[in-house]
Amino acid sequence: MFRLSRGGIRAIAITGAALIVSALNIFVFPDLDSSTSDLLKLVALLLQVLGLSALIALIDWAILRLWISKFQGEWFYTSDANSIDPSGHVGYVKFYIRGGEVRYIVQLYTWTAAYELAKGNLSATASAKGSAKSEVVLFDGEDSVKILYNFTPVEGDGGLGVLDLTGAQNGHAMMGAWVTARRKGKGPGDGVQQWFRKEEFLEYVEREYPDGPPAPKAKK
Repeated sequence: MFRLSRGGIRAIAITGAALIVSALNIFVFPDLDSSTSDLLKLVALLLQVLGLSALIALIDWAILRLWISKFQGEWFYTSDANSIDPSGHVGYVKFYIRGGEVRYIVQLYTWTAAYELAKGNLSATASAKGSAKSEVVLFDGEDSVKILYNFTPVEGDGGLGVLDLTGAQNGHAMMGAWVTARRKGKGPGDGVQQWFRKEEFLEYVEREYPDGPPAPKAKK
């Protein structure tokens, strides 16, 4: 399943939906249409209205969820970028499906705020230092995910960036390398990331920083 291409999933959805509609037309709709039950006639009408395109979208969505199940959902990543804090920052990420496409959204936090968020303190979301959302997410069913994203900080300059993730089939850990453009002639930035699921992120912080996560530092 996980080695299917995006095009292959779409082809399966189209073929499967066509087979289902054909079977309904042959074996189900004639009996429902001739039924004396108003309820069954209503079911027949709803199934006919649903149509081929809706079935394609439903099957496509279901297979796509399975296809990205290893990396779908919530992540925390640590980054060495100093655009928010010289000690680095943490991103809170969600991968999800919308409009038949894989999408990505991230909010950036200081270490302390991200740690509080991971512990369930939702008030920490108010301290987000920026956000990014995907323009394109590329995944071929193997072990890497490539993302073109648009970064919007609370302060300073944002811009487009490219993120290359590896370890997508691990399900609990990934590594990232990113390059981002900067407006106003400041030149590109780049860095590396370490990705964790929530429980692994909490364990990492508590193991590496027993006295508490790194405190924010003033940028020079």
